[in-house]
Amino acid sequence: AWTASVATAQGPAYVVSCAAVFAVDPATAAVQRTIPVGGTVARLATSADGSRVYASIAGAGAVAVIDAATGVVTTTLAVGPAPSGLAVAPDGATLYVSGAGGAVHVVDVAAGVVTATVATGTGDAADLALTADGTTLYAASGIVAAIDTATGTVITSFGTGATSVEVTPDGATVYVVAITDLFGGGLFVYDASAGYGLVGSLGLGMP
Repeated sequence: AWTASVATAQGPAYVVSCAAVFAVDPATAAVQRTIPVGGTVARLATSADGSRVYASIAGAGAVAVIDAATGVVTTTLAVGPAPSGLAVAPDGATLYVSGAGGAVHVVDVAAGVVTATVATGTGDAADLALTADGTTLYAASGIVAAIDTATGTVITSFGTGATSVEVTPDGATVYVVAITDLFGGGLFVYDASAGYGLVGSLGLGMP
């Protein structure tokens, strides 16, 4: 399987397949660097300034931290079973990691330790999306949980069959891809400013 994460508008795109991360020039599609991380990668995320790349390694219960300038894994963060979704706070100080049983772990990047764990009520391997101001984190797996990052509590939950989530830069709109039945799924649009009411949808057919 392949997943991708774009570092910055000027920097490389990072693409993963199995146990390696590839830095790719988006203008030429040339592979600039191959970075082994020591395990099968589930998801990628980058810091806002593009200086660090994070790769969750589900089988190792850890997240590899890559120095984007050198392409070297500088440290590995132990975060618990089956890490998957990743989100980085705007200031780069905090990393959010989804894990087994709907857990979302809060990691102090400088200290390299889990400082809190939020029970979201979602399924395993939740996809994560963080608002641009870092105040609300969304975890999507089955349902979508909205988490207040200041208090580490779930504000509310919404949706059903959710597999992935994104939020607009202003935090006003949440987009959720969800499986609706055996024959396909859809893209669902929720208004975060109006109690996460459903305001639109688009059928996507078979995944």
